[in-house]
Amino acid sequence: GAWFAQEDIYPRWVRSYLSSQGLAQLRRSGTQLWVGVARLPAAMPTWAGVALGTMAYVIDKHGLSHPHPRLPRWCGLRMELHPLHELQCADAASHLLVSAAAAPPFIASRVLHGKPALDGGFADNAPRLPLSSRDPQQLMLLTRHYPKRPPLFTLEGRTYLQPSRRVPVSTWDCTQGTDIKAAVALGRRDALDALRRNPPQPQPQSRGTRC
Repeated sequence: GAWFAQEDIYPRWVRSYLSSQGLAQLRRSGTQLWVGVARLPAAMPTWAGVALGTMAYVIDKHGLSHPHPRLPRWCGLRMELHPLHELQCADAASHLLVSAAAAPPFIASRVLHGKPALDGGFADNAPRLPLSSRDPQQLMLLTRHYPKRPPLFTLEGRTYLQPSRRVPVSTWDCTQGTDIKAAVALGRRDALDALRRNPPQPQPQSRGTRC
């Protein structure tokens, strides 16, 4: 009864690789995986949030060229980050990931912790953790190409690496024409080019502390 195939394909794909054992291994590894969902103002219907998020994307793509559009925040949409690495149940992890991809009409919105949740991209194209004294440097890997910006740039205290051209994968294309391998190869080439142009500088060794 779904209008689009993604409503059936995406949840099944997410569930195919999630397991309680895999989540336990993730917790033991110490890796943190944060998943962003968009939250709406209390009085805003879902269709209005989708319309605002889509409009902000179009304006940013063709005008402002900013990874973090301001229009959604002005309208009350906000990004909410959830720790996937703390979950123990595969069903809960699957629900979180599908909620973070909910983009009506392709994938219907989900209720997460009692409130409607949408694709995090409606609130922010590039979810980010707050900067702190313990973690003063953040590298943001973008999947969207911004023609007005160089491949490697800084913004609001963070370093951004973007694709050198549009990634050869369509957002909602589930056909065999989608070339994931070409997208991965593009990311690898861009990363190597960035390292050649900006080789890492040796960091001074701290004294008086051993690990």
